[in-house]
Parts: sequence; structure tokens; C-alpha cells
Amino acid sequence: MSTVLLAAAFWVSTGLIVYTHLGYPLLLLALSRLRRRGRPPSTPAEGELPKVSLIVAAYDEEDVIAEKVANALALDYPRELLEVVVASDGSADRTAERAREAGADLVLELSRRHGARCRAGARLL
Repeated sequence: MSTVLLAAAFWVSTGLIVYTHLGYPLLLLALSRLRRRGRPPSTPAEGELPKVSLIVAAYDEEDVIAEKVANALALDYPRELLEVVVASDGSADRTAERAREAGADLVLELSRRHGARCRAGARLL
């Protein structure tokens, strides 16, 4: 009886490994081909770019935040479609002020207490 259970466990395990490496990719390939037939791809038209927000998390980055914001604003992306958001997580220095001076579209100043609570919550996950 135990030999039969061991053999069954072996073949089930082998089958799952084969499915993982061969069956699942083939299933995804078949599904992607079926999906393409049903509707055209949803890519933006030529020259039609989405609006994006670039979020820069910063903590006591007074010395380098202006350079980071300038680097983000220098990206090869239309300025009217790019929003630069700096989230300063309880910085004790002038990070938020420097980010505003550098041209960030939005500067979020989170309190130290709020940031500590977020970090404590992340530890629970």
C-alpha cells in the first residue's frame, strides 16, 4: 500500500513540475493567440502618449533632491504629460522646500509620526 502511495506522489509531483515548465507556458501561448484574434491590440495611436506621474520618495535628501527633480524633468517625455511628485517622509531637513524650488509639480510632506506608523504597518505584513 505505501509503495502505491509513494508512486502516486512521485508521478503527481513529476506531472506538476512538467506542467510548470512546459504546460503552463504552452497554455499562455494558446490563450494569447486566442485573445489576439478577438480584438485589435490596445496600443496608443502614433504620437499619443499617456499622462504619467513620477513619484520620488525622499527622506533627508536636501543635498540631492534638486538634482533628482531636474533629472526627472529632463526626461525625454512631453512636459505637459509628466507630473513629478516628491513624497518627503518626515524629513528633518529642507527636502520639501528644495523640491518645490527645483520645480516638482507636487510635494507631499508626510509627518514623522505618520511615516513611523507606515513602517510599523509594513513590518506586520
